[in-house]
This record gives sequence, structure tokens and C-alpha cells, in this order.
Amino acid sequence: MSLQKITKGISLLTLAGIISKILSAAYRIPLQNIVGDYGFYVYQQAYPIYGLCLSLTLSGVPLFIAKELLQTKEEERIEKQGQLLCLLFLVGIVIFLLLFFFAPMMAQKMGNRALAPLIQVNALLFVIAPFLSFARGKSQKELTLNHFAYSQVIEQSVRVTFILGITMLGIYCFPKLTIYSIATLALGGSFVGMLCSTLYLQKREGIHWHFSWPKKSLFQRFWQHCFVLALGLSLLLVLQGMDALMDIPLLQKGGWSLEEAQVAKGVYDRGQPLLQVGLAILTSLVSGFAPQLLQAHKEKKKCLEKRKTVILRKGICFYGLGASLGLFGLMPFLNTILFENKMGSVSLSFLMFAIFLMAMYQYWIVVAQKEEKEGKIIWSLLCAILVKMIGNLLLIPKCHFLGVVISTLCSLIVANYSLKWQLKERERLPFHFYWQQGIALTIFGSLMLVSFFLGLKMEYSRGEALLWFFLFFVLGGGSYLWLVFQQRMFSLRDWLQLPFGKYFAKIGGK
Repeated sequence: MSLQKITKGISLLTLAGIISKILSAAYRIPLQNIVGDYGFYVYQQAYPIYGLCLSLTLSGVPLFIAKELLQTKEEERIEKQGQLLCLLFLVGIVIFLLLFFFAPMMAQKMGNRALAPLIQVNALLFVIAPFLSFARGKSQKELTLNHFAYSQVIEQSVRVTFILGITMLGIYCFPKLTIYSIATLALGGSFVGMLCSTLYLQKREGIHWHFSWPKKSLFQRFWQHCFVLALGLSLLLVLQGMDALMDIPLLQKGGWSLEEAQVAKGVYDRGQPLLQVGLAILTSLVSGFAPQLLQAHKEKKKCLEKRKTVILRKGICFYGLGASLGLFGLMPFLNTILFENKMGSVSLSFLMFAIFLMAMYQYWIVVAQKEEKEGKIIWSLLCAILVKMIGNLLLIPKCHFLGVVISTLCSLIVANYSLKWQLKERERLPFHFYWQQGIALTIFGSLMLVSFFLGLKMEYSRGEALLWFFLFFVLGGGSYLWLVFQQRMFSLRDWLQLPFGKYFAKIGGK
């Protein structure tokens, strides 16, 4: 497949990821504005389950499917496809049953038994997820990334339309319904969205569903190379799930009432859609490069593998650090624009650095997969979960949601270094790139610090916040891009392989 076609596919996949994340975030804004922070808390408590399922169907499982099919001889692929689909379906049913029947106990742990129906509705997603994951894996193997991209947009468009429709209908036509009832009905949109996406891919990829009982070795590889891999790629959602279980009881331990803790959790959860939007371009970048790196490594094309690795790491630094610093500085204004006030802006600002840390962790996971050392991921996951648990227990009662953010960032840092330490990957970026990136980030970061402190100290309306946001967005983003272009941090070949790189190359005069 030509470089131009692959690059176009990666750009389309990235654009689809951004559109999907914007759609996924957009409906939460009117929901929060209508039902307040308490209603937002209700929905977000159940979100990590959907988020985990979404992550599995977008990256973890499709990567495993693509790798298995690439390593299978042409004449054996039909049989292997049946085995893979059967395996995924069995795993999905087991997860569905566990979530459905243990939902009341999970809700009790969260400090609110009324959340049980929301968990049970989300459990249904794991019935359709195996089919969607398989279809996306086949698309990734064939490098038909445009089909993958369109499936994302279809899924989120249907889901968001359904959720907004049910929410508005419930609020304005059936005012006697509780927020729990509305949220439970609305979450059905996630299932409908996944179903529509699956049917689209079935038609475009020409998939004929069939089951074959998987071999024992496939079960073992799935556990070693996929389940752990998928959890690793979903680490941020795992940490959010831990927060859903731990935050409310620990805030009460710190002296807050139940209602105060629930409202505050709703404020903190404003950061989740922003994290998703920030991670969209980076997740798509890693997903697009992963099959190319795996193929180059398999064919022992060392020069190609090295070149792709360097471009991927440079792209993560460029997009990841830019997004993290940008959202950090603009958060007070963005918080007001989206959610009417700037409550929780300090905690939410620092939380945005999770974007870069999570993107780097996804990179190390791809390296582990390339070296066939997926088992190493489990140790980094265990370290991260342990740090998060200890951090929450120690920091939340005293520092409240700033403690939640600190424990999350520390957990991601530990995950990165523990996995990097276990791998042989020693590919370094050129020293001059670090120097140039440092200069660009220093100037960009200074502008974002000014934006951050002004946003916290000033009083402004929603409209005024929008003006300040665009002012610092143009100044900060413009200065960052200008310095990147002036220092020629990326060659024309680099730009053409990055999402939207063709447009950046034109702007930079390449």
C-alpha cells in the first residue's frame, strides 16, 4: 500500500477520532447545564465502564486481531477468523454476566445504590463489542483505515443523538422521571451506536460471521497479548474507575457530606470529556503507526522501523505536550465557556498533563507488542494501580480533588517508567529535537501560565471568557507553531506521515 494512501488513512482516522471525541464531549455540556453538577456526577459514575468498552473496541482488541491475522497464512485465515470471533464472544459474555449480577454491589461501593441500573445497562455493551472489535481489527489488518474512521463517527453520532434525545424528552416531557431513570434510558444509546457501527463495517469489509472453537494456545495468547494489552491502553479509564469507587467515601472521610461530595465529583468529572478530546489525535496517531511498526519489525526492516519509531515519538511530543500545556493554560476560560463557572479549574488544569503521559504509555505498549513482551505490561499496570490506590487513600481526605489529580499523574509516571525499564527499546530522538522542543515549550508555556493565572484571578461572563480563550489560543498556538516551523523540527517527510501534517507543512512553507 502506498505511503500516500496510508498517510491519508491515518489523517482520516485522526479526524474521525477528533470528531467522535467532540461528539462524545458535546452532549455532556447541555446535560450538565440542564441537570447541574449532581446530574453530571450520576452519569459519569457509570461512564468508566462504557469508556473501557469503547477503548477495547478502538485499540486494544483490534490491534490483537490485526496482529493475529497478519501472522496467519492466507489459506488458514478463514478458520482463524472464526476462532477469534468465538473467543471474543465468550469473553464478552463473561464480562457481561459479571457486571450485570455484581452491579448492586459495585453501586454500594460507590456509595449510591441507585447507580446499579446504569451499570447493568452498560454491561450490555459487552455483548455487541466482540463483533465491533473483530470488524475493526480486520479493517486495521487490511489498512482500510477510512472504514475504521467512518465507523467511529457513525457510532458516536448515533449514540449522542440518542442520549440527547432521551435526555431532552425526559427533562421536558416527563419531569417526574428522576435523573437516574433518564440516565439509564439514555445509556441505551451506546448499545445502538455500537450496533450501527458494526453493521456498517460488516457491509464495507464484506464480513461473514462464523464461529470456530478456539485452540487452547489462542486463549493463552489472548490473555498474555490482548487482555493485558487492552487494559494497558485503557489505563486512564481504569484509574477513573478507581476514582468512581473511592472518591466519594474518602471525601466523606475528609469531612464532606454525601451531597457535597457528589456535587464536587460532578465538577471534577468535567475534565473527562476534555481529556478525551485531547487524547483523540494522539490515540489515532499511535493506532495508525502501530500496524506499520509491527509489519516492519516482522519483516526485519530495521531502517524503516527506526524511522517510523522516531516519527511517532516526535509526533507524540509535538501533539501531546502542546495539547497538555494548551488545555492547562486555557482551562479557567474553557471551564466557564462550557460549564458556566470556573469551579475546580486548578485541579482540572493539572489533570490535563495526563494527556501526554497516557500517550507516551500507549507508545511503550506498542513497543512491548512489537517485541512480543506484552506480559511486561501487567507489572507496569500493577505498579500504577498500587500507586493510585495509595495516593487516593493518603491525599483525597486532605487535598480533596487536587489529591485525585496528583495520584493520577504519579500513577501514569510510574506506569511509563516501569514499562520502559523492562523493554529493550533504546531508540532516542536526536538531541537537537529536545533542545528545539524545549525552546518552543518554554515560550508557549509562559503564555499559558499567564492565561492560567489571569483566568483564575479575573471575573468574567461566558461571552468574555470566550474572547479571552480565543486571544490566548491564537497567541499561544501561533507562537508554538511558529517556533516549530522556524526551527525545522520536522522534515517534509515527517510532516506527511503525521495527522494533518500536510496542512502544517503548507503553513510552514515546506
